[in-house]
This record gives sequence, structure tokens and C-alpha cells, in this order.
Amino acid sequence: MAFKRQNARLESFLKRALPLDKYERLRCYETAVIVSIDEKRALKHIILGHRTLYSTESPPKLLKTLLDLAEIDDVALVPDYPNFLSGTERENTHHIRIRYRRQSSGSSTPKSISSTPRGGSTSAPTSPYNRKISLEKAPRSPALQPSTLKSPSYGDSVFSASSPAASPAASPRVGPLIHEGLLSLKGPGELDIYVLVKQSPLFMELQTAILNYQIEATVHFAQGYCTFRSPSKTESDETALFQQMKQQIFAAKSLERLYPLIQELKTACERFLSIRKQFWRTPDLLKFLLEQLEKALKSSSTSHVAYNQEDQLEFSVLVLETLALTFRETEIAENRAELLANSRDLLFIYLTGLLLETDFSLVKQEAATKQSKETLEILDDLTDAATAVLFELSLASHHMAWQSTSQGSSFINICWLFNQIDSISQTKNFVKGLMRRVMQVLATVTRTTLTPTPSFPATRLILLYQQVYLLKMFLQYSSKTTLHIKETYAEEFRYYFKNPIISQKLPPEYPLTAPTLRLIDDVVKRISTDSISK
Repeated sequence: MAFKRQNARLESFLKRALPLDKYERLRCYETAVIVSIDEKRALKHIILGHRTLYSTESPPKLLKTLLDLAEIDDVALVPDYPNFLSGTERENTHHIRIRYRRQSSGSSTPKSISSTPRGGSTSAPTSPYNRKISLEKAPRSPALQPSTLKSPSYGDSVFSASSPAASPAASPRVGPLIHEGLLSLKGPGELDIYVLVKQSPLFMELQTAILNYQIEATVHFAQGYCTFRSPSKTESDETALFQQMKQQIFAAKSLERLYPLIQELKTACERFLSIRKQFWRTPDLLKFLLEQLEKALKSSSTSHVAYNQEDQLEFSVLVLETLALTFRETEIAENRAELLANSRDLLFIYLTGLLLETDFSLVKQEAATKQSKETLEILDDLTDAATAVLFELSLASHHMAWQSTSQGSSFINICWLFNQIDSISQTKNFVKGLMRRVMQVLATVTRTTLTPTPSFPATRLILLYQQVYLLKMFLQYSSKTTLHIKETYAEEFRYYFKNPIISQKLPPEYPLTAPTLRLIDDVVKRISTDSISK
């Protein structure tokens, strides 16, 4: 990964200490003073990984596991100054407090770490954007027959199904010793991190990494931790695969040909972080997908033939879901922040305008024909896919406010984004669809608990989190939309947004359940106040 801090000695140590797959997914590192039950004002390097918070000495000698992200209950910025520092060092310090609950006692026995081969067994696809529509189902329209949606061949396909199997043996790369469980006591505790720089991305990166874990772990839980065997692919193989997919997408001349190609791209994005990262290296595929999305949305609103309308809407949903997937866990991609900043007008202004100005009520609710009911279902899917994209754009704008690349005319932050959204008159139509989808979940009272069944999959809980998150952003940053929400949906918030009742409906074992309940509580509090962030 491309680190924001430049410490060649530390980076060389980390490359030797960690397996390659873990090293490539490191998010950031900082020099900090840590205070915990085991460490009293110890100067350390703090390293944030994909699912783990590490520490090591300065200079580095032994890499230690501070916490798994699964053990973290809360992360907060504490507005104080450390009394053990003085001068500018004291004034420039960021105090981050982590509340955690250790699952088991840490071991003091060091052990060596070996790398995982690139072709080894990995987790199953953990996309929160898997749709109920698949190419194997009965088609809705004559234009998208299964015979015309045959998957294209990419040579040694990485998408062929295979039964779970053990990975082939590989020679491990043994690195320096690593201690696990530096915070040794079981149960709740606090870890204080005093970052010794004026501007640090660590707090935002921690929040992002924890949310990524909660989303991925929720899907994993529902899937029963299934695994699949992935063919061995080198980085050059994956680059060649992506380039081949891109060329075939650009060459497609019809919806029937383009649909399965983008379906393949979506599948690749679900399974391989490297494909998602490559998406952000150049803007050409992003621009192409947005052009096709605009064309499909306009065609769907002008078509007078039902099955043509449905084809265009389904294609729009697929493109939006693929775009949402490309954002997942690609904050570490070297070029993403720069590309987003350079594509500000295209992605943050043009795309949000395209989504919010789209008529999501093309078909009246009282439509009685089967064809119209199916179109209504697709419109629900379109609302959900648009929600996922706006959610990812919101996270990206939050994240970019902490990035040094987002400056000058390309500056992007959450306030700017929702000011843009607030200026679009049709935003209230999107909010209407958003609230309707939220109410479909909150008004469900037929069961006391929602278990991981096909009728309420983990992906729906993730969608609920995204929906409530956007409601919070509207209430926090959009004055006109806030007024509209309070005036139009007062009864819904009064009677249905009740955490004691909702907590009985959501599966408590899902890692994303508790954050969702906290979001709902926050939204309810904001409904009762008039404050808007500027």
C-alpha cells in the first residue's frame, strides 16, 4: 500500500514481519504514546491493519497485536491535552480512546508468522450488494433471455464454481517474531493512543476499518463462514484479467452483450480486492459506466414497452451495484483519492444529480398487472442500489476530508457533498423512496426476532444501516431536506423509530446490529432538535 507517512525502516520491518496479503492491506501507521493496562506511557509505532491494530518499538524490533477490530466497542476523539507532554508537542497531540472487550486472554508466547500464498483458500464473496436477481432465474422480458446472457469467456476463468478445498501446500515466508494479545486481561478495558502529529488520519482510518469489518463479518455470519477455492493468480494475471474485461465491456454494442460483461465485472469485484483497486487506477471505465447508466435511466423513463423499461431498469441496478462494490475497502488503493478528487464534478456532482433527479415512481402503486408489480420490485432494487452508492460517496467524502490530496478546487468533504444534494429539488423524491424502504423493515412486527433466513438476509441489515446513515447525514448537513423530513415523516419517527422495539427485531448476533441501533437512536435525537452542521 502507499503509506502517508514515510518511514523506510518501519515499512521494511513490516514487510518482513507480516504475510504479504496482510502487509498489502495495512492502512496507516503513526508514532504515538500508548497508555493501557500493560503499557504506561510507552512510545510506540501504531500500525492499523485490515482487521488488526498492531504496535512495535521505535526502532522496530517485535511486532505485537494490540487488538483485533472485532474486540473494539467504541472509538472516540478526546478533546484534551496530555499532562505528560509540554510545548508544541502537547498542543499537536491527538488523543484517541478505544474501548474494547477482549474475547480471550492474550498469550505471551511469541510465534512466527508465515505468508498466505496468493492462490490459497480465501473467504467467500462478502458483497453487501448481492441482489436476488440472477442470470439463472426466469427472465422478466424477452430481451434478456438466458441464452443471450451467457457469461463471456475470460480464458482461465476465476469465476467457475468449485467445492471448498484445502489450499495447496506452499513454502511459508517466516518473518520476525510477533506477540499476540498485548492487552492481556480478558473483559472490558480502555486503550489511550496519543498521536504525536498535528494532522493524522488514524482516527478516520480506525472508524472506516471497523465499519468494513462489521459489514464483512455480518455477511460472513449469515453465510456460515463458507469458503471457496480461488485459482492461483499473480498480480500480473489479475491485471491482465481486468484489462481483458474492460476491453470487452468497451467493445459491447448492445444491452444484451453489455449486461453479462458487467455482471462478470461485479463478480470479480465481489471476490477480489485487487480488481476493485485496479478500477480506480484510471477513470475510463468509471466514465463509461456512468454514460451507460445515464442512457439506461433516460431510456427507462421514456420507454412505452414494459419489458424494455424493465431491461433498462435492471441494467441500471446492475451498474449501480457494481459501482458501489468498487468503493468497498479500496480506501487503501494508491490512486483512489486522487482519482476521486480529479473526478469531483463527474462523480460527486453529476452522479448524485443523476440519481436524485431520476423518477423513482415511474409506475403507480395501484398498478395491478403482474408486469407492473415486477417493475415496482425493480424500482425498489433501484432505490436500494442508489442508496448504496450515495452511502459509499458519503463515506468517501468523509474520508477524503482527512486526505492531503483533497485540496484547492477539488476539495471534497461531507458538508460540501450534502450542500450539493440539498440544492437538487428532486431530493425529496429520493427521500420518499428511502423512507418507504426503511418502513418496510421497521413496520414488520410478525416476528420478535429476525434471524438469518432468506426472508431477512444479512444484506438487508446492511441496507438498513446505509439507509439510516443517509438519514443522519441529511439531518446533520442538509437544512432544506431536514425540514422536509421533519414535516413529512413526523408520525413515522414517533411510532416506528423506537429502539426497544427495533432491537427485538434485529439479530443480536450480527456485528452490524449494535451500530445500526446506535444510528437509529442518533437519528431520533436529531429529529427532536433543530441543529444543522455547517
